[in-house]
This record gives sequence, C-alpha cells and structure tokens, in this order.
Amino acid sequence: MVVLMISDDERVRETLRPYLIRDHLLVEERRSEQINRNLLAQTSAYSLVLVDPQSDVAGWNICSQIRKYSEVPLIFISDETLEEHVVKAFELGADDVVRKPFSPRELDLRIQSLLRRSRRVPFEVNSRQILEFGDLKMDLDARTVVIHQTKVQLTPKEFDLIAYLAQHPKKVCARHELLHLVWHRDKYVSIRTVDTHVKRIRQKFYDISPKVADYLKTVWRIGYKFDPNPEVSNRLSDF
Repeated sequence: MVVLMISDDERVRETLRPYLIRDHLLVEERRSEQINRNLLAQTSAYSLVLVDPQSDVAGWNICSQIRKYSEVPLIFISDETLEEHVVKAFELGADDVVRKPFSPRELDLRIQSLLRRSRRVPFEVNSRQILEFGDLKMDLDARTVVIHQTKVQLTPKEFDLIAYLAQHPKKVCARHELLHLVWHRDKYVSIRTVDTHVKRIRQKFYDISPKVADYLKTVWRIGYKFDPNPEVSNRLSDF
C-alpha cells in the first residue's frame, strides 16, 4: 500500500515517515506547490492521502481538488483549534481530522484504522450481503453503492454511515448514536460532522436520482433514518 503525504513541514514528514515505513507502507512525499492536475488524477491509486498544509485554507483547496478526482481515504492535519475549521475540512471531503500538536503514535493508529475501514464494513456482516432498495443496490462486502447502474463515489466514512442506516431501515438513529457507531466518539469530531456527511451523501444520491436521495430522511431534533418509499420493496441477499 502507498500513502501520499502532502506536507510543507519537514518536521512533520520526518516524524511520520518512520511510523509509516514501520507499518510496511510505501510513502510518496509532495509539497503543496508540487500538486498538479496529473497528480490529482492519480490519487485513486493511493491507499491513503495525508494533507498537512501551510494553512487550513490551502489545505481545504487541496481536499476539494482531490475529491474532484477520487474518493481515496483522506486525513487532514489542521493548525487550528476552531470547530469551524474541522467541520470545513469534513465538508470538503476529509475522512478524519487531526489537530496540531498531535501524537505521531495516535496519528499512526488513525491511519491504520482508516485503512482497515476502507477495506471492510465496520458492522457485523454474515458472508457476502447485497442490500437492494428499488434502484439502489449496496454491496456490503465490496463496499459499493450503485444507483441506476451508476456507481456512487463515496468516501470510507460516507459508506460506513449509509451502510449502517441501510442495514436498519426506518430506524430513527440519533446523531450521537451515529457519532458513536461510525466515528467511535472521536474527540476531534462533533455532531455537526454527522450532518455534513449526510448532506454529502444526499447530494451524491441526488445527482443520480432525487428519488433515492429522499430515502435518507432527517428526523427533526433527533437525527436521521433510511426510509425507502413504502411501495419500494427491499430484500437482503446472502451469497
């Protein structure tokens, strides 16, 4: 597996490099000024991208550019302590956010955790399972979502969230419950992060099918539920 580390801070690169190599990860390092369209177009080939910008604003731009080409797992390293900066990073596609100063060991564990989650569903799944709701088809083992035969490009966290909701159709899930199940009560993550991810999933669904986007419903002051239209049949298939 190859990790792309985008950082203008030599100290950060020197600190993280030994951890990544020890984890048997290949590391490619780039500075912000080396980011170009050709590199962005190839980001899907990486197992994970670390973004450590000179400023959060510069990092937000890098995140948004990466998301135009790829849903590669992405960790954003922030210099700011403001919650708004963390939320903004999530809104622009980050799967995880770490604030400076950070523990290299903790960041290493976060990298390993995100790599594991990007390869599997974090909830109990018996054998290979396919969820189907009308025009929406979700393969929990392959971690894919298809609407009208069009694959929806989801980040690992987006898939984790919609996978849990779809496995519990019509169940009202409180925001704090989803925060616990999907983000494991991460100290860097707030309730607003759940809202941001739901908004992104809805938009991606809407771009293909407004009807399917409406399956993901807001329950006022509580949270969300996955509720296909009553006339839409759903089934769970085991292979």
